[in-house]
Amino acid sequence: MPTPRRARLTRLFVELLVPAWIATGAILKLVDGSPRTLPRSVLRLASELGVHDLHAWLAVLIGIELTVAIVAMTLPRIGRWLAAALLVVFIGVLATELARGASHCGCLGAWSPPPVVMLGIDATLLAALLALGAPPVRSSRRRVAVATVLSAAAFGLAFGRLRPHGPALPGPSQTADSTPNDPARPSSVSVTTTPHAPAMPRTWFAGDVQRWVGRRWQEIDLLRWLPAVEPP
Repeated sequence: MPTPRRARLTRLFVELLVPAWIATGAILKLVDGSPRTLPRSVLRLASELGVHDLHAWLAVLIGIELTVAIVAMTLPRIGRWLAAALLVVFIGVLATELARGASHCGCLGAWSPPPVVMLGIDATLLAALLALGAPPVRSSRRRVAVATVLSAAAFGLAFGRLRPHGPALPGPSQTADSTPNDPARPSSVSVTTTPHAPAMPRTWFAGDVQRWVGRRWQEIDLLRWLPAVEPP
């Protein structure tokens, strides 16, 4: 049975320090709001999975990180393992970035320190999580409900802040005015619209006046609306 001091230290790491570190990275990426700061290996993974909307991809990643932080604070026995798994992923991404000589990892958005510093922090937190063990806090229905609501709110915040952009596809009224295989001509899209005639007043006569040429005035349909008059 762990001593009270060790139990407090375990709760400090699992329920406060590690979730705060993970949430800080997620919040800074959310504030930055640009998927361009993500590590190249993460962007390559999105391409391999067929994800073309990088804003949506960033929103999903931020939602996952915030959810792990929330679960670690509210359900520490489960959250400890989720946080450890996420730190392992972080370490793998950082190792990949260091192997290719990257000087920026984007782990904290545009304000990220060098990858080697991030790798040291993540490895230290992971070692502490594994060494300290599970905190003496049991799950409850109330904690599960709080974690569920806050996690849903985290995903809603991420998608609401980033507003994912789907690929813009030309509609049926758009036609390309350049040859796709001609590199000398830039591809552009022109919109073809059908002009609509303006609405005329009810008193407007819409007859064909060209039919009046060469005809007697009694045969002109417009003059039929006038009271009957005798010809001069």
